[in-house]
Order: sequence, then structure tokens, then C-alpha cells
Amino acid sequence: TVFMNKAGSSLVVTRGSQINAEGTAAQPIVMSGIATTDNFAADEEWGGLVLQGYAYHNKCGDPKTETICNIAGEGAAGFFGGFNNADSSGTLKYVIVTEAGLELSNGDELNGIGFMGVGYGTTIDYVQIHGNKDDGVEFFGGAVDAKHLVMTGVRDDDIDWDEGYVGNIQYALVIKYQNQDKANSN
Repeated sequence: TVFMNKAGSSLVVTRGSQINAEGTAAQPIVMSGIATTDNFAADEEWGGLVLQGYAYHNKCGDPKTETICNIAGEGAAGFFGGFNNADSSGTLKYVIVTEAGLELSNGDELNGIGFMGVGYGTTIDYVQIHGNKDDGVEFFGGAVDAKHLVMTGVRDDDIDWDEGYVGNIQYALVIKYQNQDKANSN
């Protein structure tokens, strides 16, 4: 399956929803930019994939006294966060995200995949980010575990985490290209 995205768009899976994208090694699911005959080599054709969940974020406060947590996601993607680290946002298995990383404004950029408050009930396995303008994957809080991550030609941070991320990453491969342009880090 090749999932083509309109220029300037992104795919946002809001908290409470799930994505179930399960390709195979021989037939991965490819999420790319505009429907062209290119070789999936351009960057910033679309915003990328955003998963949002109810897992903890370090701005959520004390779970003993707070009952609601709403953190505004990058790229005006909506709200995420909560107090359930076991939350599930679905499954990404044998998925390639390419040509993403749209900059909406200075310092407000979408990643190949943005994991926003995603819990460890989510399955992330055999995921590749290719030719992305901003970070390959970024974890904003949450507790999701990721295995078999491959980053190729990402122009900013390949794997980035902040805001209280407590998950595990097992088996990651990062490949940079010689003479690759470096995007501005924000």
C-alpha cells in the first residue's frame, strides 16, 4: 500500500483513536508526499504522521491531584497527554514514512512521526523514516516502546525525545548521506 498525502497535509491519529498499519517485510506500507512519479527522494512534501495518546507528559502535573491533561501538540495537531502510560494508539509495523517534515512556522515543524503522549500499549516495530526535513521520530512524553527503527537521510535529529519520555528504543539504525544538507535545528 502506498498512502499519498496532499501537499501541506498530515495524518493525525488523535488520542482515543488507533491506527492499525501492518505491512510485511516484502510489502511495507509507504506513506509519502504528493502523488508524483518521483523516487521518494524529496523532503517536506507533507507533514508526516502524528500519533497522540493519553500517556503521561511532564507538564501534566501530579496524577494524584490532577484529572485532566491537555498539552497542545506541535503543528496545531490537537491535544494530547494524560495519566495512562498503558494507553494504545494502535500498531505501526513495517511502515515507511518518506518525504515528510513540513515547517508550519519558524520553530513549529512536524516530524516524520511525532509520538505525543503515546503509551506502551502501542506497537511500533520495523519503521523507517526516509528523506525527512525535520526530526525522523520525536517522542513528546509518553511511554511507547519502539523496535527496529531505521532513519535514512533525515536532515535534523534522527531520534529525539523530551518532555518526560520514558519508553525504550531497541535496535535503531541511522544512515546519513555524504554532503547531505543540514536543516536548521529548533
